[in-house]
Amino acid sequence: MRKRTRNIVILIGAIAVIGGGTLYFASGNSGSVANRYETAEVMRGNLAQTVTATGSVKGTAEISLSFPISGKIESLAVSEGDRVSTGQTLAKIESWDLDLKVEMAKSALLIAEANLALKSAGNRKESIRVSEAEVSKSKASFESAKNDLSSLQNEYEILKKSTAADIANAEISVQTATDNLSKANKDLANVQEDSESNVQAAYEDSVTEMKGSLVKMKTAFATMDEILGVDDEDQNDAFESYLKAKSLQLFLDTQNLYKTAHTDFLELSPKVTALTSSDDHDSISALLADTLAGLKTVYDTLQSLRILLDNAITGSSFSQTSLDAFKSDIDTELTTINTEITSLESAEQILETAILTSGKNSDTYDSAVTSAKNALSTAEQNLSQIQLSSESKLASAESKITTAESNIGIAEASLKLSEANLALAKAGPRDVDLAPLSAEVSRATADLHLTEKNRSDAVLLASASGVITDIVPEIGEQVALNAPVVSLLVDKEFMVEVDVSESDIVKVDVDDPVEITLDAYGDDMVFRGKVHAVDPGPTIIADVIYYKVMIFFDSEERVVKQDMTANITIFTDTRDNVLYVSQRAVKTREEGKYVQILVNGEAVEKEVKTGLRADDGFLEVISGLSDGEDVVVFDRTEKTAKF
Repeated sequence: MRKRTRNIVILIGAIAVIGGGTLYFASGNSGSVANRYETAEVMRGNLAQTVTATGSVKGTAEISLSFPISGKIESLAVSEGDRVSTGQTLAKIESWDLDLKVEMAKSALLIAEANLALKSAGNRKESIRVSEAEVSKSKASFESAKNDLSSLQNEYEILKKSTAADIANAEISVQTATDNLSKANKDLANVQEDSESNVQAAYEDSVTEMKGSLVKMKTAFATMDEILGVDDEDQNDAFESYLKAKSLQLFLDTQNLYKTAHTDFLELSPKVTALTSSDDHDSISALLADTLAGLKTVYDTLQSLRILLDNAITGSSFSQTSLDAFKSDIDTELTTINTEITSLESAEQILETAILTSGKNSDTYDSAVTSAKNALSTAEQNLSQIQLSSESKLASAESKITTAESNIGIAEASLKLSEANLALAKAGPRDVDLAPLSAEVSRATADLHLTEKNRSDAVLLASASGVITDIVPEIGEQVALNAPVVSLLVDKEFMVEVDVSESDIVKVDVDDPVEITLDAYGDDMVFRGKVHAVDPGPTIIADVIYYKVMIFFDSEERVVKQDMTANITIFTDTRDNVLYVSQRAVKTREEGKYVQILVNGEAVEKEVKTGLRADDGFLEVISGLSDGEDVVVFDRTEKTAKF
């Protein structure tokens, strides 16, 4: 949407809210103070959420394409040197889980549609017959209540005999409590044995994880030494001067970090290698902390080396391709070591939890033994009380006779209720009954669209025509979110580069449609485009965080020139044929969101569920409101106006 058009829409929306509003006055006792309410109608239509920014036209050359999600490479459809066209499939990542989510979303939509259809159809004849049967049943219950009084009088005599059975049951309870105490003692012994086993298993897992960490660190040192040339000084002779060119001190500091980390590794390695799960637990815990510290030192060294590569220059003996390859290797090692740090910290936490749980479980089952002892004491006391309570139970039976007399009145009320339910079953569904189900269909539809969009993210498409210059991962390799996968030398001549604030960047996705205007030609000439990529790294401008977004024109435009100022509107989300209200009408509290509607001139709260926060101050309403309802957008108390 062009800026001018968007401003017009905002103005029209404001006029609609004001023009469609209604002012209500309710005079107080004194007649000097009035409550004033401004309302707006609940509307149905299409909503859009956009992000706007200003940037400039840039020339394009080689670009990196990446997946907007992480995953394992399933297939590569192109090779280096291949010419591709816009929209051509380049690579895929495994998407079986996304396929499953799509099917689940389809099922949820079918269920929502079925529920709406079922409710819309009204009650079946069979349901009405059930309600009629309930009426008959209630009539029978009413007659039965009359007979209950006579039955309870007979039961009074039977109760005399049942007291003996109560005493026998109490004796059984004493025996059961005795058995439970024996079982609680056995459970306590078993849980103490299990807790010791769990603690030992946690120590075994920690030892295994530490040994795996040694392998990861050794690989990281080999990768770093290939660049730094510390242990093997000849490895980097060809390009060492390019690394030092901008910052000799950074190069030396990184080498020193490497030496320190490698020395610690050489000291740690034999200790961990010789470690077994049967060793002293304190020794294992100490080495676990040392290994974790070693991993963090290696990670710090990798980060320093990555900064050094960012500051390196290229030349005849050190090409950009070689530099990029080294950066990719270090990025891979950073990911590996970071993952290993997380795994080792998890192992450390599991170990601590196992030790803590061991003590807690013992306390729990020890408490169970105490409870079983108390239960046995209670059962014994209960037996004594039952032996003395026969007279009390007979008195209770007399009370039940009195209660049966009141039950006659209850049965009559139940009969009236079942007759009312029958009348309700014969009535058709109301709009208010169908509104939540319609909203559920809309939500399920949106969920399906979202899951289908997520599944499409598993396929990497060429965002422009050009020639493949590099393919970073191999089939079966795990790729991270927005990590470079394919390098493409594009045929396009120009693109637009803009900075989007951190509050808006979360709304932007690759392939979002874009409208572009150029200051040179005014708002009447609109160009179309799509979001090509979002730079994962932030840009700080005047202490504010922004992210660079690159946008390609949908077609080559000969009138476009380098460095022209471009105004862009990114369409990040849309909703078609939905209910919406002014955002001013929706209020939030701890229990959720609500609006106010007027009932007999008074504001009454009504809970709602909301969806998309759209442009122009509108908010999607998923449930709680219906077409044409009026909601309060403003209220105040003022002196009664004179007209």
